[in-house]
Amino acid sequence: MEVATGTLSVATSPWTSVYVDGEFRGRAPFTGLTVSAGTHRLRFVNEPAGVDREETINVVAGGTTAIRRTAAQLGADLAATAPASPPDAGSTASSPGDVGRTPDGIRIRAGVYGRDAQ
Repeated sequence: MEVATGTLSVATSPWTSVYVDGEFRGRAPFTGLTVSAGTHRLRFVNEPAGVDREETINVVAGGTTAIRRTAAQLGADLAATAPASPPDAGSTASSPGDVGRTPDGIRIRAGVYGRDAQ
């Protein structure tokens, strides 16, 4: 018997690590996560901003359930030092010839980049 599924899209401000039924499923924002239809427990976590919130949602079979949460809804401490991006959002290389990756997976060569680069 085939299990009915739906799609989950999550957007939060600030960013959060999202757990579905206790399993890490990605960092918000994200779209297109296929999950079984029915009730699920979501957990939003952003330690620097003091966010650790859980809620129950219902995913409709064959549909998309969109979850959007603001800092106020998440109980985020906006006075805290919270980076705009997750800690592992990107990396750069420090040795000549090394290659880093951007959050989108674009490979970059080591060097100085920017408008004011010399």
